[in-house]
Amino acid sequence: MLTYPLGKPYLFDESRFEKFAKELNLALVFAHTKANLFHGDVSPKNIVMHHNKPVLIDWAYSIHQGNVLTGFTGTMTFASIAVTRLREQIEDYQYHARDDFESLFYTLLYFASDNHLPWLNTAKFSPIELADAKRLAVTTNWETTKLTINIPFLDVMRDVLFSDETKDVESLFDDAITDIKKRRDSIK
Repeated sequence: MLTYPLGKPYLFDESRFEKFAKELNLALVFAHTKANLFHGDVSPKNIVMHHNKPVLIDWAYSIHQGNVLTGFTGTMTFASIAVTRLREQIEDYQYHARDDFESLFYTLLYFASDNHLPWLNTAKFSPIELADAKRLAVTTNWETTKLTINIPFLDVMRDVLFSDETKDVESLFDDAITDIKKRRDSIK
């Protein structure tokens, strides 16, 4: 659960969630483009609220762009599918911005579904089985995902991350939020 200092729960509604997601997206874009760093462990435990804004903390697993991972980094539950599979593989892996954004997607999905993910009870899964469970949950079984608040841009984000088309994931939220605003304007 995301909390303010002293443990008071941070409660989301749709507009707060949109702002929260945009702030985290900007933090990742800044890290990727200005500091040449990938976070490597985007997850709920690495987000804190400060002055009503989310702050991405714990950069201990950060990876400089161009460096190669020689083993698993991050939190299995929220790691990208490629990084999750790395847990069982011996070969090196070139970390990408997409891995951070996929972890952010899982983190946002976790918050939007009342701290639940379809693969949370998979402790006995191998990394390959866990990666397959993630892929299945965000593709084939997406319609059964129980969101406690309506977050349209999660659909857009999912489409960008898991479609076969190559898209710029760093512009993901800008596109998603523009799409949401168009939908709202067409309803008014």
